[in-house]
Amino acid sequence: MKKIILLLLLLLSTLTNVVAQPNSSRCVTFLGADGQGTFFKPHKVPSDNKDVRFEYDMTYIEKKDSITLNFSFITKDMKEVESMYIQGDGKTLKPLYQQRLFIELQGEKFITRIHTVFNFNKLRDLLSNSNSVSFIVVTKDKTYTNTYKKSDWKKERIVFNKIFYLTQMLSHEKL
Repeated sequence: MKKIILLLLLLLSTLTNVVAQPNSSRCVTFLGADGQGTFFKPHKVPSDNKDVRFEYDMTYIEKKDSITLNFSFITKDMKEVESMYIQGDGKTLKPLYQQRLFIELQGEKFITRIHTVFNFNKLRDLLSNSNSVSFIVVTKDKTYTNTYKKSDWKKERIVFNKIFYLTQMLSHEKL
């Protein structure tokens, strides 16, 4: 009887994980030393500025109250990034920590890769509740704003809300 109950619990746990997986085209869940995690695959922020591109990926691990956001700032000329922050509906969220990983020339473009850490709840709230979101990159000579169009952000926000909800749900599952 114990084996049957254990088998049913295992089956239920497996089915729950399959049904409750976040949008697999945008993220992957994993189990690591610090518990359940979610990796948000690289995503390009639409921009009207053809000379600058901003791409980011994020990693959330359940035992931490933070989320890692790594971003690539891609430009024609080498730019020294001083800071980065996110704005949504007039609210500004700055990272808890920021570090440049590298600057490299790839073809005719410079890629500056930056590692940032944000408070998970504050980032989730900003992205989930804002009608418009901008990623702002400050260099020594200029501030670059990469803003989602409202129609693009409306679709993106739905994806984020689903992922954040399922990530939180999965991180609180107990056997």
